[in-house]
Amino acid sequence: AKQSVTVVAQTSAVPAVLKFPDFMTTKADSLKLDSIIWTDSLKSIRTSLIAEVGSFMNQKSPRSKMSPANLVDVCLNEDFDITLAMSQAHVETNFGTGNKSNSAFGVSKSRFSHPDMSVRPYVKVMKKSYVRHQTVDQALNNGLKVEGSKCHKYSTSPDYASTVKRVRMTIKQQTQIFHLQSEYAQIKSKMKSKKLM
Repeated sequence: AKQSVTVVAQTSAVPAVLKFPDFMTTKADSLKLDSIIWTDSLKSIRTSLIAEVGSFMNQKSPRSKMSPANLVDVCLNEDFDITLAMSQAHVETNFGTGNKSNSAFGVSKSRFSHPDMSVRPYVKVMKKSYVRHQTVDQALNNGLKVEGSKCHKYSTSPDYASTVKRVRMTIKQQTQIFHLQSEYAQIKSKMKSKKLM
């Protein structure tokens, strides 16, 4: 078993004895404790996000087969804005209930066996073509155009981007999703900076 560490500090003529508890004996121990605390925080935030997303989806589309956990996990793993994904899924297909192709995000050429299968391809397309070098707000203000293009948009509907923007604002005002995801990203960033991930 570990014992507490005693350090003798020589100050002037009289040595001072300082005792540190077990959990503070080394920098490695301190990092391990940080890692445990932050990992627990990430799990707690993820659970809260799933509950918030599920509540909003159930309120707007009780027949949706989309899994809130899948949507949250894909977005967290890809560092993608959950509120944007929810907004587009709501506008496009009412969370996967509005088309037979199971493409929750209205990508007409793609067919999926389940709406959950459409989340990861959607996120990859968005990150590659729409929010690669700009923020979500910038992309929405630019009409959700393909970056570098003057005419190619996510949707041909003239009001599409403003509708998505309005729905996203509603989600941000009525839920804690945006705040929770921001908190999650901050903790993840701290863990990466200390090489704990």
